Amino acid sequence: MINKTISTLNEAIPYNNIYPETNFLFILLGFGIFISLFSGLVFAYIMREKLKAWETNKISPLPLATPTALSSWSSFFIGLTFVFTSALQIFNFSLIGSLIFSILNSLLFGITMWRAVKDLMRQLESGEIKEIDDFL
Repeated sequence: MINKTISTLNEAIPYNNIYPETNFLFILLGFGIFISLFSGLVFAYIMREKLKAWETNKISPLPLATPTALSSWSSFFIGLTFVFTSALQIFNFSLIGSLIFSILNSLLFGITMWRAVKDLMRQLESGEIKEIDDFL
């Protein structure tokens, strides 16, 4: 009797077989988070070294667009694209819609934030750093 009930429950509630593609989406989500975190740390290290060089030797933090800075910045937003795409697909949005939204979102934030960081480095070099209220 108990064995029959357990086997009936096992048939009624399949383990992780309802949506097998969600396993891939969770892996993609984790991969995107890893890429974003690692790339963000690399970019932060690059900026820290530029600021140290500015403080000690007065070496200009510009140009900001060095190959290592651009590659770490770009890979951060590529990872963010993976995160948004997989998260939206987990909630049953279409692949194309999720991908378009994620790419547009990453481009918008990436370009806007790049301009803000570049402007901050220009202000640092000129010696006239504005307060945050001047940006808003």
